[in-house]
Amino acid sequence: MVVVPDIVRSIPHWKILEMRQQTQFLWSTYFSSVDKIVMTTLEIIKERIDTQAATRSKWVWNVAPGALATLPDFSESLKDYPFFRRRLRLHSTKNFTAVIYVSSEQSSVSPLIRLIKRLSKSTHLTKILLLWNKSTAPFRLRRNFANVKANIILKVINHVNERFYPHEEIDTDAVLSLDEDALLITDEIDFAFSVWQEFPDRIVGYPARSHYWHEAREQWMYSSAQKHHFSMVLTYASFYHKYYNYLYTHSLHTPLFNIVSTAPHCTHILMNFLVSHVTKRPPIKVLQRKISTANERMQPSESWMMERSADFVDSQSCMLNITKIFGYMPLKNSQVRIDPLLYKDHVSKHRKKYKTVENITWN
Repeated sequence: MVVVPDIVRSIPHWKILEMRQQTQFLWSTYFSSVDKIVMTTLEIIKERIDTQAATRSKWVWNVAPGALATLPDFSESLKDYPFFRRRLRLHSTKNFTAVIYVSSEQSSVSPLIRLIKRLSKSTHLTKILLLWNKSTAPFRLRRNFANVKANIILKVINHVNERFYPHEEIDTDAVLSLDEDALLITDEIDFAFSVWQEFPDRIVGYPARSHYWHEAREQWMYSSAQKHHFSMVLTYASFYHKYYNYLYTHSLHTPLFNIVSTAPHCTHILMNFLVSHVTKRPPIKVLQRKISTANERMQPSESWMMERSADFVDSQSCMLNITKIFGYMPLKNSQVRIDPLLYKDHVSKHRKKYKTVENITWN
Protein backbone atom coordinates (compact mmCIF):
# COMPACT_ATOMS: atom_id res chain seq x y z
CA MET A 1 0.00 0.00 0.00
CA VAL A 2 1.44 3.34 -1.09
CA VAL A 3 0.98 6.20 1.37
CA VAL A 4 1.40 9.95 0.89
CA PRO A 5 4.82 10.20 2.63
CA ASP A 6 6.20 7.54 0.30
CA ILE A 7 4.92 9.42 -2.75
CA VAL A 8 6.45 12.67 -1.49
CA ARG A 9 9.83 11.05 -0.78
CA SER A 10 9.88 9.54 -4.24
CA ILE A 11 9.95 12.98 -5.88
CA PRO A 12 13.55 13.82 -6.87
CA HIS A 13 15.18 17.00 -5.57
CA TRP A 14 15.48 18.55 -9.04
CA LYS A 15 11.74 18.14 -9.51
CA ILE A 16 11.00 19.75 -6.13
CA LEU A 17 13.21 22.71 -7.08
CA GLU A 18 11.47 23.02 -10.43
CA MET A 19 8.03 23.01 -8.78
CA ARG A 20 9.15 25.64 -6.25
CA GLN A 21 10.47 27.86 -9.03
CA GLN A 22 7.21 27.50 -10.97
CA THR A 23 5.18 28.36 -7.88
CA GLN A 24 7.34 31.43 -7.29
CA PHE A 25 6.88 32.51 -10.90
CA LEU A 26 3.08 32.20 -10.74
CA TRP A 27 2.96 34.07 -7.43
CA SER A 28 5.20 36.97 -8.48
CA THR A 29 3.58 37.30 -11.92
CA TYR A 30 -0.13 37.05 -11.10
CA PHE A 31 -0.81 37.17 -7.35
CA SER A 32 1.87 39.17 -5.52
CA SER A 33 -0.09 42.44 -5.46
CA VAL A 34 -3.63 43.72 -5.78
CA ASP A 35 -2.76 45.36 -9.13
CA LYS A 36 -1.51 42.07 -10.57
CA ILE A 37 -4.54 40.16 -9.32
CA VAL A 38 -6.86 42.73 -10.90
CA MET A 39 -4.93 42.76 -14.20
CA THR A 40 -4.85 38.96 -14.31
CA THR A 41 -8.59 38.77 -13.67
CA LEU A 42 -9.35 41.35 -16.36
CA GLU A 43 -7.17 39.54 -18.89
CA ILE A 44 -8.92 36.23 -18.22
CA ILE A 45 -12.36 37.86 -18.52
CA LYS A 46 -11.34 39.63 -21.71
CA GLU A 47 -10.22 36.38 -23.35
CA ARG A 48 -13.46 34.62 -22.37
CA ILE A 49 -15.80 37.41 -23.49
CA ASP A 50 -14.12 38.57 -26.69
CA THR A 51 -14.12 35.36 -28.68
CA GLN A 52 -12.80 37.10 -31.80
CA ALA A 53 -9.70 38.43 -30.06
CA ALA A 54 -6.45 36.51 -30.11
CA THR A 55 -6.08 34.29 -27.05
CA ARG A 56 -3.02 33.00 -25.25
CA SER A 57 -2.46 29.32 -24.61
CA LYS A 58 -1.99 27.74 -21.19
CA TRP A 59 1.66 27.33 -22.10
CA VAL A 60 2.07 31.11 -22.45
CA TRP A 61 0.33 31.72 -19.13
CA ASN A 62 2.60 29.26 -17.32
CA VAL A 63 5.96 30.11 -18.92
CA ALA A 64 8.01 33.22 -18.17
CA PRO A 65 7.42 36.08 -18.67
CA GLY A 66 3.73 35.16 -18.55
CA ALA A 67 0.60 36.24 -20.36
CA LEU A 68 0.55 39.80 -19.02
CA ALA A 69 3.77 40.55 -20.93
CA THR A 70 2.76 38.66 -24.09
CA LEU A 71 0.34 40.87 -26.00
CA PRO A 72 -1.54 38.66 -28.49
CA ASP A 73 -2.30 41.63 -30.76
CA PHE A 74 1.38 41.74 -31.70
CA SER A 75 1.38 38.26 -33.23
CA GLU A 76 -0.43 34.94 -33.00
CA SER A 77 2.82 33.05 -33.53
CA LEU A 78 5.06 32.44 -30.51
CA LYS A 79 8.17 32.52 -32.69
CA ASP A 80 7.69 36.27 -33.12
CA TYR A 81 8.26 36.89 -29.41
CA PRO A 82 11.79 37.09 -27.97
CA PHE A 83 11.05 34.93 -24.91
CA PHE A 84 10.17 31.60 -26.51
CA ARG A 85 12.78 31.11 -29.22
CA ARG A 86 15.00 28.85 -27.13
CA ARG A 87 12.10 26.73 -25.93
CA LEU A 88 10.84 26.37 -29.48
CA ARG A 89 14.41 25.59 -30.65
CA LEU A 90 14.31 28.18 -33.38
CA HIS A 91 17.34 29.37 -35.29
CA SER A 92 18.64 32.86 -34.59
CA THR A 93 17.65 35.69 -36.88
CA LYS A 94 20.43 36.53 -39.34
CA ASN A 95 19.74 40.20 -40.05
CA PHE A 96 18.95 43.44 -38.25
CA THR A 97 17.48 46.87 -38.91
CA ALA A 98 19.45 49.90 -37.75
CA VAL A 99 17.31 52.71 -36.32
CA ILE A 100 19.20 55.98 -35.93
CA TYR A 101 17.64 58.78 -33.91
CA VAL A 102 18.70 62.21 -35.23
CA SER A 103 17.94 65.42 -33.38
CA SER A 104 20.50 67.96 -34.58
CA GLU A 105 21.73 69.57 -37.80
CA GLN A 106 24.15 67.49 -39.81
CA SER A 107 26.74 68.24 -42.46
CA SER A 108 28.48 66.16 -45.11
CA VAL A 109 31.35 65.34 -42.72
CA SER A 110 29.14 64.70 -39.71
CA PRO A 111 29.34 61.67 -37.41
CA LEU A 112 26.03 60.52 -38.89
CA ILE A 113 27.54 60.04 -42.34
CA ARG A 114 30.53 58.15 -40.91
CA LEU A 115 28.22 55.96 -38.84
CA ILE A 116 26.08 55.09 -41.87
CA LYS A 117 29.16 54.17 -43.90
CA ARG A 118 30.37 51.81 -41.15
CA LEU A 119 26.90 50.32 -40.79
CA SER A 120 26.68 49.64 -44.51
CA LYS A 121 29.72 47.37 -44.31
CA SER A 122 27.92 44.92 -42.04
CA THR A 123 26.72 41.84 -43.92
CA HIS A 124 23.83 41.48 -41.44
CA LEU A 125 22.30 44.91 -42.13
CA THR A 126 18.92 44.89 -43.89
CA LYS A 127 18.10 48.60 -43.86
CA ILE A 128 18.75 51.86 -42.04
CA LEU A 129 15.79 53.83 -40.69
CA LEU A 130 16.64 57.47 -39.94
CA LEU A 131 14.20 58.95 -37.45
CA TRP A 132 14.59 62.69 -37.85
CA ASN A 133 13.09 64.67 -35.00
CA LYS A 134 12.40 67.76 -37.08
CA SER A 135 9.37 69.41 -38.67
CA THR A 136 11.09 69.28 -42.05
CA ALA A 137 13.45 66.50 -43.12
CA PRO A 138 16.86 67.57 -44.50
CA PHE A 139 16.57 65.92 -47.88
CA ARG A 140 19.78 67.67 -48.93
CA LEU A 141 21.62 64.91 -47.07
CA ARG A 142 20.49 62.32 -49.58
CA ARG A 143 23.39 63.21 -51.85
CA ASN A 144 25.78 62.02 -49.13
CA PHE A 145 24.20 58.55 -49.24
CA ALA A 146 24.72 58.09 -52.97
CA ASN A 147 27.84 55.95 -52.51
CA VAL A 148 26.51 54.00 -49.52
CA LYS A 149 25.45 50.46 -50.35
CA ALA A 150 22.52 50.29 -47.94
CA ASN A 151 18.76 50.72 -48.01
CA ILE A 152 18.23 54.04 -46.22
CA ILE A 153 14.76 55.25 -45.26
CA LEU A 154 14.28 58.77 -43.93
CA LYS A 155 11.29 59.31 -41.65
CA VAL A 156 10.28 62.49 -39.82
CA ILE A 157 8.96 62.11 -36.27
CA ASN A 158 7.46 64.74 -33.99
CA HIS A 159 8.14 63.29 -30.56
CA VAL A 160 11.00 61.48 -28.86
CA ASN A 161 8.67 58.62 -27.86
CA GLU A 162 8.36 57.74 -31.53
CA ARG A 163 11.93 56.52 -31.31
CA PHE A 164 10.50 53.28 -29.89
CA TYR A 165 7.36 53.18 -31.98
CA PRO A 166 6.79 49.88 -33.87
CA HIS A 167 7.46 51.43 -37.27
CA GLU A 168 6.28 49.28 -40.16
CA GLU A 169 9.67 49.75 -41.84
CA ILE A 170 11.24 47.50 -39.18
CA ASP A 171 10.78 44.04 -40.66
CA THR A 172 13.49 42.17 -38.73
CA ASP A 173 13.34 40.86 -35.17
CA ALA A 174 16.62 42.54 -34.29
CA VAL A 175 16.77 46.31 -33.92
CA LEU A 176 20.05 48.21 -33.56
CA SER A 177 19.18 51.46 -31.80
CA LEU A 178 21.70 54.25 -32.34
CA ASP A 179 22.17 57.93 -31.70
CA GLU A 180 23.47 60.01 -34.56
CA ASP A 181 26.93 60.44 -32.96
CA ALA A 182 27.54 56.82 -31.91
CA LEU A 183 31.21 56.00 -32.50
CA LEU A 184 30.96 52.38 -33.51
CA ILE A 185 32.95 50.47 -36.09
CA THR A 186 31.65 47.56 -38.14
CA ASP A 187 33.34 44.85 -36.05
CA GLU A 188 31.77 46.25 -32.88
CA ILE A 189 28.34 46.19 -34.50
CA ASP A 190 28.73 42.64 -35.83
CA PHE A 191 30.03 41.30 -32.53
CA ALA A 192 27.22 42.88 -30.50
CA PHE A 193 24.72 41.38 -32.95
CA SER A 194 26.27 37.92 -32.55
CA VAL A 195 25.81 38.22 -28.78
CA TRP A 196 22.21 39.40 -29.14
CA GLN A 197 21.46 36.34 -31.28
CA GLU A 198 22.16 34.23 -28.19
CA PHE A 199 20.10 36.49 -25.89
CA PRO A 200 17.20 37.87 -27.99
CA ASP A 201 15.14 38.79 -24.93
CA ARG A 202 17.77 41.16 -23.53
CA ILE A 203 19.18 44.58 -24.37
CA VAL A 204 22.72 44.00 -25.63
CA GLY A 205 25.11 46.87 -26.22
CA TYR A 206 27.82 49.27 -25.13
CA PRO A 207 27.06 52.33 -22.96
CA ALA A 208 26.38 50.89 -19.49
CA ARG A 209 24.94 52.69 -16.48
CA SER A 210 24.08 51.60 -12.95
CA HIS A 211 21.85 52.36 -9.99
CA TYR A 212 22.30 51.96 -6.25
CA TRP A 213 20.45 52.58 -3.02
CA HIS A 214 21.51 55.69 -1.05
CA GLU A 215 20.99 54.95 2.62
CA ALA A 216 21.17 58.55 3.86
CA ARG A 217 18.75 59.90 1.24
CA GLU A 218 16.64 56.73 1.30
CA GLN A 219 16.27 56.71 -2.45
CA TRP A 220 17.63 55.11 -5.61
CA MET A 221 20.54 56.88 -7.26
CA TYR A 222 21.58 56.92 -10.91
CA SER A 223 25.28 56.53 -11.73
CA SER A 224 27.24 56.96 -14.96
CA ALA A 225 30.56 56.06 -13.32
CA GLN A 226 32.49 53.27 -15.03
CA LYS A 227 32.18 50.37 -12.58
CA HIS A 228 32.47 46.60 -12.60
CA HIS A 229 28.71 46.30 -12.28
CA PHE A 230 25.83 47.82 -14.23
CA SER A 231 22.06 47.57 -14.50
CA MET A 232 21.31 49.47 -17.71
CA VAL A 233 22.63 49.42 -21.25
CA LEU A 234 21.42 52.60 -22.86
CA THR A 235 19.93 52.58 -26.33
CA TYR A 236 22.53 54.98 -27.70
CA ALA A 237 24.15 51.89 -29.20
CA SER A 238 22.44 48.60 -28.43
CA PHE A 239 20.41 45.72 -29.87
CA TYR A 240 16.95 44.66 -28.71
CA HIS A 241 13.95 42.76 -30.08
CA LYS A 242 11.37 44.74 -32.04
CA TYR A 243 8.61 43.38 -29.76
CA TYR A 244 9.76 45.79 -27.09
CA ASN A 245 8.81 48.68 -29.40
CA TYR A 246 5.27 47.31 -29.46
CA LEU A 247 5.29 46.77 -25.70
CA TYR A 248 6.72 50.25 -25.10
CA THR A 249 3.99 51.89 -27.21
CA HIS A 250 0.96 49.84 -26.19
CA SER A 251 1.54 48.76 -22.59
CA LEU A 252 3.11 51.70 -20.76
CA HIS A 253 0.98 54.21 -18.87
CA THR A 254 0.52 57.80 -20.03
CA PRO A 255 2.34 59.31 -17.00
CA LEU A 256 5.52 57.54 -18.16
CA PHE A 257 5.28 59.19 -21.58
CA ASN A 258 4.74 62.54 -19.86
CA ILE A 259 8.03 62.08 -18.00
CA VAL A 260 9.85 61.41 -21.26
CA SER A 261 8.25 64.49 -22.83
CA THR A 262 9.93 66.75 -20.28
CA ALA A 263 13.25 64.88 -20.35
CA PRO A 264 13.96 63.13 -23.69
CA HIS A 265 17.03 61.43 -22.22
CA CYS A 266 14.64 59.33 -20.14
CA THR A 267 13.68 57.17 -23.11
CA HIS A 268 16.82 55.06 -22.60
CA ILE A 269 16.09 54.51 -18.92
CA LEU A 270 12.42 53.77 -19.51
CA MET A 271 13.23 51.10 -22.11
CA ASN A 272 15.64 49.44 -19.65
CA PHE A 273 12.97 49.51 -16.94
CA LEU A 274 10.47 47.90 -19.31
CA VAL A 275 12.76 45.07 -20.46
CA SER A 276 13.98 44.28 -16.94
CA HIS A 277 10.40 44.40 -15.65
CA VAL A 278 9.36 41.82 -18.25
CA THR A 279 12.36 39.50 -18.21
CA LYS A 280 13.44 39.88 -14.56
CA ARG A 281 16.99 39.87 -15.91
CA PRO A 282 19.74 42.46 -16.45
CA PRO A 283 20.95 43.65 -19.84
CA ILE A 284 24.21 42.42 -21.36
CA LYS A 285 27.25 44.61 -21.93
CA VAL A 286 29.75 43.81 -24.66
CA LEU A 287 33.41 44.82 -24.75
CA GLN A 288 35.08 47.65 -22.85
CA ARG A 289 34.55 50.72 -24.99
CA LYS A 290 37.63 52.95 -25.17
CA ILE A 291 37.98 56.73 -25.32
CA SER A 292 41.16 57.45 -27.21
CA THR A 293 42.24 60.97 -26.30
CA ALA A 294 42.65 63.00 -23.16
CA ASN A 295 40.62 65.76 -24.75
CA GLU A 296 37.64 63.43 -24.95
CA ARG A 297 38.09 62.53 -21.29
CA MET A 298 38.20 66.19 -20.31
CA GLN A 299 35.12 67.08 -22.36
CA PRO A 300 32.36 64.55 -21.66
CA SER A 301 29.88 66.44 -23.83
CA GLU A 302 31.93 65.51 -26.89
CA SER A 303 31.83 61.78 -26.18
CA TRP A 304 28.87 59.43 -26.68
CA MET A 305 30.10 57.33 -23.74
CA MET A 306 29.71 60.10 -21.17
CA GLU A 307 26.70 62.13 -20.13
CA ARG A 308 26.17 65.85 -20.23
CA SER A 309 25.62 67.40 -16.80
CA ALA A 310 22.06 68.43 -17.67
CA ASP A 311 21.31 64.94 -18.92
CA PHE A 312 22.66 63.46 -15.70
CA VAL A 313 20.31 65.58 -13.59
CA ASP A 314 17.42 64.58 -15.85
CA SER A 315 18.41 60.93 -15.55
CA GLN A 316 18.38 60.98 -11.76
CA SER A 317 14.99 62.68 -11.58
CA CYS A 318 13.67 60.48 -14.36
CA MET A 319 14.71 57.24 -12.65
CA LEU A 320 13.01 58.25 -9.40
CA ASN A 321 9.77 59.21 -11.15
CA ILE A 322 9.69 56.02 -13.22
CA THR A 323 10.33 53.92 -10.11
CA LYS A 324 7.35 55.53 -8.37
CA ILE A 325 5.03 54.71 -11.25
CA PHE A 326 6.31 51.13 -11.56
CA GLY A 327 5.89 50.74 -7.81
CA TYR A 328 9.24 49.02 -7.38
CA MET A 329 12.78 48.89 -8.78
CA PRO A 330 12.89 46.35 -11.65
CA LEU A 331 16.53 46.94 -12.64
CA LYS A 332 18.92 44.07 -11.94
CA ASN A 333 22.66 44.47 -11.35
CA SER A 334 25.12 42.42 -13.35
CA GLN A 335 28.89 42.03 -13.67
CA VAL A 336 28.80 40.04 -16.90
CA ARG A 337 30.62 41.48 -19.87
CA ILE A 338 31.02 39.45 -23.04
CA ASP A 339 34.15 39.87 -25.17
CA PRO A 340 35.13 38.18 -28.44
CA LEU A 341 37.07 34.93 -28.36
CA LEU A 342 40.83 35.55 -27.93
CA TYR A 343 40.12 39.21 -27.08
CA LYS A 344 43.45 40.84 -26.11
CA ASP A 345 45.19 37.47 -26.09
CA HIS A 346 48.76 37.55 -27.36
CA VAL A 347 48.11 35.57 -30.50
CA SER A 348 48.12 36.43 -34.18
CA LYS A 349 45.27 38.70 -35.26
CA HIS A 350 44.64 36.32 -38.14
CA ARG A 351 43.20 33.92 -35.57
CA LYS A 352 40.71 36.50 -34.33
CA LYS A 353 37.34 37.08 -35.97
CA TYR A 354 36.89 40.69 -34.79
CA LYS A 355 40.39 42.03 -35.39
CA THR A 356 39.80 45.77 -35.11
CA VAL A 357 37.99 46.03 -31.77
CA GLU A 358 41.16 46.02 -29.67
CA ASN A 359 42.81 49.13 -31.08
CA ILE A 360 40.12 51.69 -31.73
CA THR A 361 41.31 55.24 -32.37
CA TRP A 362 39.42 58.29 -33.56
CA ASN A 363 40.76 61.26 -35.50
